[in-house]
Amino acid sequence: MFGSGGGGVDPDSLINKTYCSILVIIIYMTNIDDKDILHHTDYCLKILNQAIDDGTILPILENCEIFYAIGQFDQNRLKKIIENSKNQEFWYEKGGWLNDWLLEDPHLIWYLLKIGCSQDSSMLQYLDEIKKDQTIEGKIFSNQKQHVGPLRVLCFFEPESIATKNAIKFFIENWCDFDVEELSVGILALSESNYYQYKELIDQICGYIQTKQRSEGCYCDDEIYNSKFVSLKFQQTTFAIIALSRFVGPENESIKQALEWLIANKENDYGVPFNIFTRTRQILLALIALGGGPKISLADYEWKQLLQKQKIDFMKPYFIHTSPVYQSKIQVKEIYQITNEILKNGKKQIRICSLFVDILYEELINLIENNPGLEVKLITRPSSQIKGMREKIARNVLFLLNTATKGNLRTNDFLHTRMIIIDDKEMIVSSADLTRDQLFDEFNAGIYTKDEESIKKAIVFFENVWEQSDKMSS
Repeated sequence: MFGSGGGGVDPDSLINKTYCSILVIIIYMTNIDDKDILHHTDYCLKILNQAIDDGTILPILENCEIFYAIGQFDQNRLKKIIENSKNQEFWYEKGGWLNDWLLEDPHLIWYLLKIGCSQDSSMLQYLDEIKKDQTIEGKIFSNQKQHVGPLRVLCFFEPESIATKNAIKFFIENWCDFDVEELSVGILALSESNYYQYKELIDQICGYIQTKQRSEGCYCDDEIYNSKFVSLKFQQTTFAIIALSRFVGPENESIKQALEWLIANKENDYGVPFNIFTRTRQILLALIALGGGPKISLADYEWKQLLQKQKIDFMKPYFIHTSPVYQSKIQVKEIYQITNEILKNGKKQIRICSLFVDILYEELINLIENNPGLEVKLITRPSSQIKGMREKIARNVLFLLNTATKGNLRTNDFLHTRMIIIDDKEMIVSSADLTRDQLFDEFNAGIYTKDEESIKKAIVFFENVWEQSDKMSS
């Protein structure tokens, strides 16, 4: 992990000097409590800073995790690695091949992006390679942090791209197949994409990770736990601490127990510099996640800033519309597209006000059939008011929906509201009925929002109209 060129470092001297420092940490870092975390952080920083100063740790690509960790406290330390990232030698081996470390662990790019390294053609080329290797299902292969390392990079670099959305979809649909480390990185990626959108799944995965904590304190899968390789347990435990500290809270005692396990197992098995500094860096990253440092860490500050921005973006209303022709483009169908998308999000209850319905009814019926716990309530105008070319379809639709919802379709002569509420989480209010004409061929507009207060008031309004409406006759 540590470059040999230009340093002239005597390995035996290095091991003796560093190993003594490590032993001091091991002796001192026991029975973790909140007061000690700052002291433990200082010890790790001293070791890594000393290794940087004496040329043991070089500002090269494979050491970017170390520089990222130290940069949380002293950004001046990042200047050299940022400067080096502007050179081709930083990204390529002597033979002109892309640096093996990127191929081994694409998650390193996330650290490089966070550090502020140059986003030159070399990095862009590698990001293109990530997307080229993506399968139709959205999976991205990598030797370390399978799929989730590239996923976190994509969430950071191009959060709205099709490649990113497909990668997120693959993780969500297959999360049970990932190990503890991968799950931890995966939920970090989801949170950095949109925490509020994926909060329910993040909480579920956090609960699963917590079931993987062993009596000694480490988090790891059964296969890793039964192996003799401490380094694999170390890696899984480190990322579990980082993820759980963000979502469960750093004050959680089981997380501190895991940190104690890291410290107790800090001593190197083989007496080589790679393991000593890697484990020191891993402990430092865990300490940062727990709030260690002389002040609030940059990582914690950035996370809170990101969370605040996501909350604002998540809650604010969005203007949506249907336009047969718009700015020289043929047909904008935002109301239809977002309606179709959010219907799938319904878990407990879907409330719909629409004067008439002749589209998306099959999707609603399928949702009801596939989700026995889902209640759908519809309010429409009476079938006697249905007119036009699709009259026959619309009348049959009401019959089908009334049957599918087990009588949960009511009619009201005075209904003029077009509204869709999904659970108590998201809502569309627009001028468009759920009809083909109004979702494709006419000019209609509305608002899509996840604002909690607005949705609460809308639910009260809906239930009042519901009580004033008539059950559809069989």
